Amino acid sequence: MKTMNQHSMRAATGLFASAGGQLVAGALWLALRAVALALYTLLALGEFFVAPVLSVLAFGAFAVALLFGFILQMPFAQKWEVLGFSVLIMFAYFAYRAVMALLLRLAQGPAR
Repeated sequence: MKTMNQHSMRAATGLFASAGGQLVAGALWLALRAVALALYTLLALGEFFVAPVLSVLAFGAFAVALLFGFILQMPFAQKWEVLGFSVLIMFAYFAYRAVMALLLRLAQGPAR
C-alpha cells in the first residue's frame, strides 16, 4: 500500500510540475499568444480590403439572382446557384470575422 507522501512525490515529479517544465510551458503559451496576435494584426489590416469586396460580391449576386431570376423571370437557369453563392460569400465573411474574434481572444489570454 502506497502512502500519501509517496503518491504526492510521484505526482510532483511530472513534466510540468518541475520548475523547468513550467518555464517551457510558459514560453510555449507566450509564443502561442504572440503568433495569435500577429495573425490577428494581419487579418485586421486585411479586413479593410476583404469586407468591401465580399460585401459587394454578395450583394451583386443577390441582386442579379433577385432581379433577373425571380422578378423579371428571364431564362436564367442558375438563379438558385447565384443566390446560394451570395449566401456562401456572406458566410465566408462571417467566418473571417469569427476567426478574428477567436484570435483576439487567444491573444488576450485567460480572463481575470
